[in-house]
Amino acid sequence: MKKLFYVLVLGALLGSACSEGETVKGDQFFEQGKYAEAIEAYNEHLKLKPKHVKSIYNRGRAFEELGQYEKALADFNTVIELDPSNANAYMSIGQDFYRKGEYASAVLSYEQALQHSPDNAQALFLKGRALHQQGDFENALSAYNASISTDKSFGQPYMFRGALYLSLNRKKQACSDLNKALSLGVKEAQDPINKYCK
Repeated sequence: MKKLFYVLVLGALLGSACSEGETVKGDQFFEQGKYAEAIEAYNEHLKLKPKHVKSIYNRGRAFEELGQYEKALADFNTVIELDPSNANAYMSIGQDFYRKGEYASAVLSYEQALQHSPDNAQALFLKGRALHQQGDFENALSAYNASISTDKSFGQPYMFRGALYLSLNRKKQACSDLNKALSLGVKEAQDPINKYCK
């Protein structure tokens, strides 16, 4: 009886290790840009662990990279059902709204992410970007400022705040932000620098 118990425990451990290997393999495929292969690996892992939140979320991201937005959204919503405090899933849902031009809904999704992760520089930036698209410059500026205050090494909010300053005819502040974004690796800042800051 004792021997049978150890055989069963060993089998469970090996099954778990093989299963974890699939999710690691999925992550590796994702990093290599092999999104279809990543999805297959996540599917294999989810056969054994159907509620593994990280695999469901990462599979959604892989679907998103392949342009399979409905499948991606289904996975992100499943993540929220399983883990209602998952800020990444709310941000990804927000990105889906943003992609469709539904900026008010995107803002609400980013705010939900921020309820669970208030110091999330990425969520603050994304919220600012959606507000910016709505023409709500004052609140967009506040969101960009909050994102920068949270993570001064994150270049995107400098870039977008710079663009906002340009639209408000605040050229000196705009150029300062655009140059900061460029120094932080945001190469897209070079064109507006060439156009407005020379």
